[in-house]
Amino acid sequence: MYSKLFVPLITRPSRITSHTAALLDNIFVNNPSNYLHSGLLISDISDHLPVFAFLSNEVDGENKQNIHITYREKSTGNMNKFRLELEQCEWKDVLQNNDCSSAYSAVGEKMK
Repeated sequence: MYSKLFVPLITRPSRITSHTAALLDNIFVNNPSNYLHSGLLISDISDHLPVFAFLSNEVDGENKQNIHITYREKSTGNMNKFRLELEQCEWKDVLQNNDCSSAYSAVGEKMK
């Protein structure tokens, strides 16, 4: 990791047993100046301690306030709606296409 300029944020053992202590769970960053705090949480749920890091949202000294995260909600209703949309598409021109790039483009056109 060091050869690729990644540094570890966790420096204490994250797996502790009655006979051993080892640092197995870590968080690596390639810009350590963008992290605020990191550490281990003390918990007896597992023999591995949870690791955490608080990262800064500043990029080159500029604070980015408007961060938009896009995701798909994989609920049963959404999956059924997606399946229905796929069933209603005409796939003949995609399936009969011998060129994978053209077939991929055809799928993209159908999904608009």
